[in-house]
Amino acid sequence: MDTNRAVEFIQCRMTELRLGPRDLKPLGGPSEDTARRFLRGDIPPGAQSATLQKFDIALGWKLGSLREILFFAGEPTLNNDYGTARGVAEELGPNLKEWCVIQRWMIQDLAVMVAELVVLTKDTVGPITESVTRTHTLVTDMVAMMGAGGRSPEELARMAEILERGI
Repeated sequence: MDTNRAVEFIQCRMTELRLGPRDLKPLGGPSEDTARRFLRGDIPPGAQSATLQKFDIALGWKLGSLREILFFAGEPTLNNDYGTARGVAEELGPNLKEWCVIQRWMIQDLAVMVAELVVLTKDTVGPITESVTRTHTLVTDMVAMMGAGGRSPEELARMAEILERGI
């Protein structure tokens, strides 16, 4: 069991998402005490599967990722499944007024969808085109804001290019 490696992945992901130990529980994660124990490397060999999965959920990983890291030298896999994300949110009922994390893949998918809409509506006039234009502006602002969250200039440039070209 490689607890040091697991702690490294957990810390890295929490830093990326700008989360602290107390922020995990509202996202479907473990309690603050459990998170702090794990971050100290105090991960019991018999850690419950449910506890490991709570980390997966809060960190946006596919279920079983932390188990793969701990026991099989694996790496986490991001959970890019909207259905699962919605299901977890409904089941756990996080208070989104207090805390909300928008994962990068959601913004990336939105950027691609808006770029497709820009192409589809480029020769039309009316409320739909106006809505697409407003949405394009919003997504462009969101992409720019992600730069403060650890996005590289290369990623921002690529996303901006996608939005500008409508590809």
